Amino acid sequence: MNASLQQRLEGSPLDAVLQVAAFRRAQGFSNDGRARMRPWLTAARRRYRIARELRSDDRLAVALSLLQEATHPALRALDVAHGGDARPESETDAWAIVERVRDQEIVPAAFERVRAAFERADALRFDSLPVEEARALRDDAEQVLTFLLALAEPREPRQIRRSRWMRAVFAGLVLLVVLMAFIAYAAVLRSIAPHGGG
Repeated sequence: MNASLQQRLEGSPLDAVLQVAAFRRAQGFSNDGRARMRPWLTAARRRYRIARELRSDDRLAVALSLLQEATHPALRALDVAHGGDARPESETDAWAIVERVRDQEIVPAAFERVRAAFERADALRFDSLPVEEARALRDDAEQVLTFLLALAEPREPRQIRRSRWMRAVFAGLVLLVVLMAFIAYAAVLRSIAPHGGG
């Protein structure tokens, strides 16, 4: 696929169906790399899912703590998939893994803010944040974590290709149903028009 066309597709609503970005990312991982990343990716998604359920202001600190916890396995998933050390105690700067993809991905503007906030060691840092600041950090963290989880594509290219065709077929069927409904509606309007004019 032409590089410029691929970039336009990745940034368009069509990517939800064509999954161009997911296919490109999947091609960058070996089968061994995908196997190594899956446990970390599962851990990250589990924490992220729970954090997303905590929407009230009195649970902001807990949500932020879970989001912070989720970023570590999300980053580690990317690291081990590229051959990094899979040990939890590894000193590898997992955040630096994103530097490897900056020339291929649009990194969220909030990335450095979230990184700075989540790298701090103070266990009570989120409890002392003003509500508005905590809300903003939660939104930024969710955006960054969604980006990181998307980078760690565990599916094989052939699986994405199959999913792409299924989505395309489903989207085509939906469009066909909408078109048929519009035609039927137009036909009804035409059939009653003479009576209305009389």
